[in-house]
Amino acid sequence: MNILIIEDDLMLLKLMTYTFTEDGNKIFSANNGLEALEMVEDNQKMDLIICDIMMPVVSGVTFMSLFNQHPFKNTPIIVISALKDGEEFLKKHNIVFNHFIEKPFGISYLKHIVKGFNK
Repeated sequence: MNILIIEDDLMLLKLMTYTFTEDGNKIFSANNGLEALEMVEDNQKMDLIICDIMMPVVSGVTFMSLFNQHPFKNTPIIVISALKDGEEFLKKHNIVFNHFIEKPFGISYLKHIVKGFNK
């Protein structure tokens, strides 16, 4: 599975990259929403996106809003964030996503959620 991970916390990004590479996935990583949009616009088809909300340059919220206008907009998105009431915030602003995970979280829990999208 091709997974795009958008996360500005380098340690968490490395942990997720290692974990999902070990499971046989191909990982693409971005430190912010702008880098992620550039990857998507280069026609790199992803099977799943894992996206933080609070990031520099272009936030996860802005990324998801712009991604919703992209031809690959049906790609599932798992949001990971420490933002208090983040899930409600996204729903209130009509941001499309498939699953919300609050930070901090266990990597085994994230693996379980990701496996549900691996069809």
